[in-house]
Amino acid sequence: MDRKVVLTYTVTGIVSFMAGWMANWSWKHFVNVDVIGVVESETDEGDVVQVANLEMENGFIYSGELKDNRRYGYGRMVTPKGTVYEGEWINNRMISGTMITEKSEYEGQFQVLSPNGYGSMRYKDGSYYRGNWSKGVKTGIGLFVDSLGRQSFGLWTRGVIERSTMTDGTGKQVYGIDLSHHNEIKGWGELALYVSPEGLVYRDKPGENYVFQPVSFVYVKATEGATHRDRDYLTNMADAKKHHKIRGSYHFMHLTSSSSKEQAENFLDYVGTEIGELPPALDIEVRNQAEKIGATATRQKVLEWLELVEDRLGVRPIIYTSARMKRDFFETHEFERYDFWVAHYKDDMPDVGSFALWQCTDNGCLYGHSSVPVDVNVFNGGMQEFSSFMQNNQCVDKLNQ
Repeated sequence: MDRKVVLTYTVTGIVSFMAGWMANWSWKHFVNVDVIGVVESETDEGDVVQVANLEMENGFIYSGELKDNRRYGYGRMVTPKGTVYEGEWINNRMISGTMITEKSEYEGQFQVLSPNGYGSMRYKDGSYYRGNWSKGVKTGIGLFVDSLGRQSFGLWTRGVIERSTMTDGTGKQVYGIDLSHHNEIKGWGELALYVSPEGLVYRDKPGENYVFQPVSFVYVKATEGATHRDRDYLTNMADAKKHHKIRGSYHFMHLTSSSSKEQAENFLDYVGTEIGELPPALDIEVRNQAEKIGATATRQKVLEWLELVEDRLGVRPIIYTSARMKRDFFETHEFERYDFWVAHYKDDMPDVGSFALWQCTDNGCLYGHSSVPVDVNVFNGGMQEFSSFMQNNQCVDKLNQ
């Protein structure tokens, strides 16, 4: 909604208005308020007033926007005990933002001034929790890291983790998923994989003998060919970022319908600055097209796309393909400098030389999303190696420097 400032003035005094609700209690008037602006809406929803140091009768101090005498839009409130609430308000209730107390700092969703929904809490002793809340209590899928760095990930009920679902973190194996508009994820805050105690990903929801593992990274489809752009790309990238998932973007390549240059331009134009934290990936799995144009032409087209994207982003892309296609087309000296992401739907890792990522199934089962099968990927190394992989493959958009 577009709005414009139509009046600016300062008034100190008592502002009276109809009773409203603030969290679970009501209030009827403010004292010592400075009205610093009035913003007129271009709809019939009422005026928005910008105020500073608005003192309520119970000692709460608010600065920000009011609409119809209720907190609305962005605002900051301080309690008599010094707790600070800052974020987005609707009808006197803060729905998302930050809460700062003497012992902790929270960022995420709210209900009645308490953490509710997805959010992260950092405590003064250095520990933190990232996951789901209900009325200020850890509830649902979440990760807790204590002051010594020890991790506990699993399903929380009334502030206590269910031991049967718990894993001690992601130090041994790092799991991720890849998405397009074909497999929509709605509950991003509840993402968890069913994994056997030995680390194998379940294809179906197991009845027993499983632990939860976090989804640490997400590859998101951006484009296909020279013209197609995935309609869910920007939403998926935004949701992944909001829920602390490390992100990457990929392009699905066709070998017979358009040039590598046209496809690279489609990808680069669409991803813009939302390329993610992982190296971009080229999805090349159209074996029938590769066989039609031949191995030499296939390699040339793939290399041209890779080089164009690397020149633009300053980072070397990785190549997604099947284990068989890697052996038949890409085990040549031109591709020795590239990392591979290999599809191989077996319990054992693929025997195809070096690779960075292993797509172990296209029918993975997510907690809370059993009706939405997803591709599940495992990084070839532990969390320390994964962190190095990410840091060594940061994108630098040369055109925006």
